[in-house]
Amino acid sequence: MAAMPILPPHILRAVATALDAGLGLGTFVETPRLASTVPPLLLTTLREAVRSGRPLGDALRQAEFLDDGGAAIVNAGVDGGFLPGALRATADLLDERLRRRRRMLLAVAYPAGVLMAACVLLPLPAIVEGGIAAWARLALPGIGAIVATLALVFVVVPGSSVATRQRLTGLLARLPVVGGIIVDDARATGLDVLQRLLSAGVPATRALPQALLAAGLPSLSQMAPAALAVIDDGGTLSDALGTAGLADDATVGRVAVAEHTGCLDQTLPGLVAELQDRARRRFFALVMGIGVVVGVAGAVVVGWQIVRGFQAYLETIDAVGRE
Repeated sequence: MAAMPILPPHILRAVATALDAGLGLGTFVETPRLASTVPPLLLTTLREAVRSGRPLGDALRQAEFLDDGGAAIVNAGVDGGFLPGALRATADLLDERLRRRRRMLLAVAYPAGVLMAACVLLPLPAIVEGGIAAWARLALPGIGAIVATLALVFVVVPGSSVATRQRLTGLLARLPVVGGIIVDDARATGLDVLQRLLSAGVPATRALPQALLAAGLPSLSQMAPAALAVIDDGGTLSDALGTAGLADDATVGRVAVAEHTGCLDQTLPGLVAELQDRARRRFFALVMGIGVVVGVAGAVVVGWQIVRGFQAYLETIDAVGRE
């Protein structure tokens, strides 16, 4: 399976700076000195988009440099004549996702380390009875399972296609505890893209379906027709958000207040930050809980092994004494 292409945020900002200086995208990608700053695969994608007249966001999405949310922002920038700003907004979005992934790696390191230590230490008593081979038979399967799980979560899944990741996310969203974290994160992503598009002047009827796609949950993206029907029938954006499931009742109420008071642009970023923070806190709580459970279980097993060894030692001394 081919790895998903990487789009460094600083490349988007460099292109935006060149466009602000008066260079067209076609001139940028065909000027050797400027084009040399862009990775080859990305440069090829940009050139094909310019030559074919295809929407830039769609081209980057097909090449899997961007997901639906990033592509929607770029396309809105092309259509609205503010491509440099759209590229910077997309770069900010990518930066935020990279920061969240780093935080996730740090959080997962704790329970992974505890599990790895347990797999190494708990089978140690087997060395006394069967040697290193007996220890390896007990320890290596657990160590291999942990390494395989980490590789799946942080290498295989991120490198898979957008459709594959969305299907996997949809399945995980149905699980208890984990599902709530995924839904909060998906809602935060969708609202983030929505507020960026609305701030850029994109109409709600176009921004909302793109935001639902960007959320990455099939259960949300398939609600786009129903949400648009609410707006077509005279409903508000908050009504549409509630129908689509992109916001819970409390968030819908706050959006409704913001619509009536004319401060939607100021309210949505705050709601996004709150949802991201809630998802992060719930994720950290889950990770710490797993670590504590594993640590306690390991301590119990180690204690049992110590007691068992001590009993065997006493039995040996008693047997020698009887002889």
